[in-house]
Amino acid sequence: MTYVEEVDKMASGMKDREQISIRVPLELYQSTRDIASKRGVSINALVQEGLSMIVQAEQKKILFDSFTLLGQDLREADVNHAFDAQAEVALNAD
Repeated sequence: MTYVEEVDKMASGMKDREQISIRVPLELYQSTRDIASKRGVSINALVQEGLSMIVQAEQKKILFDSFTLLGQDLREADVNHAFDAQAEVALNAD
């Protein structure tokens, strides 16, 4: 089962969902309709897949940016203080 089919299946059984209306240029609508038709899924499933990809990309970017900021502060990035504790756990793992 493809990702789009999974999204479509999930959407049909979802109790907690929100309905939205969007306005798109005619060309975008026609292209979306054609792609959905070729994949054998609904436009709704295709739009959900796109929105999910955007949300996932944004979450990854936020996480990356957070770790980048953490790495810029050398005091915060210093993990030497944890070596003794890690060695104790590793060596006494009987």
